[in-house]
Amino acid sequence: MTLLKPTGSLKNNFIWTAFGKVSYAFSQWLIILIIARLLGVTALGEFSLAMAITTPIFIFASLQLPLLLATDATEQYSYTQYQTLNYFMFGFAIACSLLISWCFAYSSERVLIIFLLAIIKGFEMISEIHFSILRKNEQMKNIAVSLIIRGLLSITLFSITLYLTNSLLGSLLALIVVRLILLITFDRKKSEAYINKKTKPINVDKKIKVLMITSLPLGFVVLLDSLLSVSPRYFVEHFISVDALGYFTALASLLLVGGTIILSITQVITPRLSKYYNNRRIVHFVKLIAFSLLMSICISAVGLLLASLYGDVILGAFYGEDFADYNNVLWWLVIMTFVGFPTTILNSVLTSMRVIKIQPYLVSIALLVSISLSYLLVKEYAIFGIVWSMIAGWLVLLLGNIVFVFKHLKIQQHSLSH
Repeated sequence: MTLLKPTGSLKNNFIWTAFGKVSYAFSQWLIILIIARLLGVTALGEFSLAMAITTPIFIFASLQLPLLLATDATEQYSYTQYQTLNYFMFGFAIACSLLISWCFAYSSERVLIIFLLAIIKGFEMISEIHFSILRKNEQMKNIAVSLIIRGLLSITLFSITLYLTNSLLGSLLALIVVRLILLITFDRKKSEAYINKKTKPINVDKKIKVLMITSLPLGFVVLLDSLLSVSPRYFVEHFISVDALGYFTALASLLLVGGTIILSITQVITPRLSKYYNNRRIVHFVKLIAFSLLMSICISAVGLLLASLYGDVILGAFYGEDFADYNNVLWWLVIMTFVGFPTTILNSVLTSMRVIKIQPYLVSIALLVSISLSYLLVKEYAIFGIVWSMIAGWLVLLLGNIVFVFKHLKIQQHSLSH
């Protein structure tokens, strides 16, 4: 892989990343809005359940390879090795999605929804490897352009297909076409300038096994982290109803913009944090973390202000009057971001420090707390109980992340003094 000199400042990289991510998140929210408006909350519940099944699988299958590639400052593994493992995990994730559908004996329509969403996520997983090449070389503009085009084409084709066919399955097929065309014509071509052209596309060797062993802990971390977010949805569908899951999904989708900005921050700062930490520039390292955490708090504060003053108006205007009664749930979801957003940033900080092995244990404890409280609270407090259990889980993880970030900073400072 050819690592070119970065051409953009941290500020410009963040602006491009945030713009691309927010644009794409907005298109995803519009898809949820259109499903709710044209097909109703039951169809939205089915869509949300399929997302809740496929998302953890593909998040695990990614093994955080894009992040590992972007922070591989010493070129420990080649692009070909990352790519080969990524293709293998793509097939693994598709098979797991179908296996879960079979185990739960879902209806044929639900299985098809899950399968089509799995294909969509699979193409996105492959695109992310190409994005990581661009991210490593701080070429955020190309990533942003790809996401903007993907968002515009997705919402356009999805809306037209749904309007003409009134079929969620047909609309998901349209999304597959968009992902595949962009992957072939844009994402792959833009990353080629930063890849060693002499390297064969597929080259299975022993280092791929080592890479897989190295990345598996991160795969389990993001799997557990994803379950921390989506597992309460299983309780909503099982103990309340699919319709209730539709309402919950619509409310949670309003947090997409804030969450996308946080993701943009982590993707921009993680390669830079890795360089600071490896070069022992601890002051710069700490300042960048502090700035990122401050940004996350400000984003949550804006969300809380909007939810407090205009929550019922926003819900009624976008989703319909039935949703206006759920304003209190929205308020608690925003409160959750005060814990969830900083936790997401500190997860990336630990990864940039290559503190990987402890992460599955931290997330497992948080997930256990969240699932236990969900089971105890959902029957009496319904959706409120679910949100409270999520807040408790994120809080446990946040505290654990803080402890280990400080611990390894002290170790690094001690090594500097000697």
